[in-house]
Amino acid sequence: MQYREYGKTGKKISVLGFGGMRLPDDDQEAYLLVRRACEGGINYFDTAPSYCGWRSESIIGQAVKDAKKKVFLANKSMVDYDPAAGDLRKRLEISLKNMQAEKIDFYSMWDVSSWEKFERVTKKGGPYDGALKAKKEGLIAHITLSSHADSLTIKRMLESGFFEGVTLGYNLINADYRQGAIAFAAAKAIAVVTMNSLAGGVIPRIREHLDRAYVKNKLSSIAVALKFILMTPGITSALSGMNNIRELEENLSVIDGEINCDAGQAEAIKKTAESLGHRFCTYCWYCLPCPKNIPLPQYLSAWNILRLEGEASAREFIYDNIVGLKNMGGLAKDCTACGSCTSKCTQKLDCVSILKEMGRGYDKFIEAERIKKNNPKSCK
Repeated sequence: MQYREYGKTGKKISVLGFGGMRLPDDDQEAYLLVRRACEGGINYFDTAPSYCGWRSESIIGQAVKDAKKKVFLANKSMVDYDPAAGDLRKRLEISLKNMQAEKIDFYSMWDVSSWEKFERVTKKGGPYDGALKAKKEGLIAHITLSSHADSLTIKRMLESGFFEGVTLGYNLINADYRQGAIAFAAAKAIAVVTMNSLAGGVIPRIREHLDRAYVKNKLSSIAVALKFILMTPGITSALSGMNNIRELEENLSVIDGEINCDAGQAEAIKKTAESLGHRFCTYCWYCLPCPKNIPLPQYLSAWNILRLEGEASAREFIYDNIVGLKNMGGLAKDCTACGSCTSKCTQKLDCVSILKEMGRGYDKFIEAERIKKNNPKSCK
């Protein structure tokens, strides 16, 4: 495992970070996955209170404690839920208890994806003030920023001098969108950790499309994606949300090898990715809740699959992930175009238009299959 210094902190974190948003549903399986990550040399674990149905903090906390390895914990507080200093303090204390930790090493102001949110975070009595107080008391080591904003907005936030590091979305299919922010952070010795490193699972799905770009070295699409990120000047660590041991082992094998790859190969990879378009849903679920109970992440993921793998794969995904839903059973046609999803989309997608497109193609299919599923006698 290779390690890089986190900005000016003097702390060296693993170039592969563990993203705690996509843990397995089974608690024991998730626990063992985190333990194996510790054993494999990963020492940077990123989570948030609500990840994995509010399970992620406790699972990661218990696993890293039992592993008895020196690790760095990263956690977050969102101004939408914790608007005042006292709210952040309550959230932090719960997180510390869940993670069985005395302090959080890197505590992010979470999803500060607009200047308006930045102002809410940093106003007098706001959550940033709460973080500063907690830092003085030793409950937080470093205050950081987590953002899906564009380069110019992130740069403006970093210019404030409030943050020692930033976590931002960056991968080979959106490489240009936040490149300016990464360059600025590097010049100021501000650490950069990437999220959406595999574009929420999109990149493994484009394996066959990338083949022609890396035939020479026979790298997997995941290896290509991680090496592409880590060869970018200014990147400290790439987070990967791993769901099973196989994914973890594949990622570890990439980091065990040479990080830097051929510049010509990297350019070919980038051009291949660009030819597929930069607009993909990364299945982050930030678009929810929907006032009409529409399962937006599932519809948008089906849109990805339709373009990458075709009609049959999209229909299969929809059957497996939308037809049987009960708690989020709305259909695309129920959309009122309120725009809430589009305003919250971390990838700046026109969610309303995509939803209408997918509804025209698949709502009747979903309705028919729901009838069959719920009333099998009617199909005899």
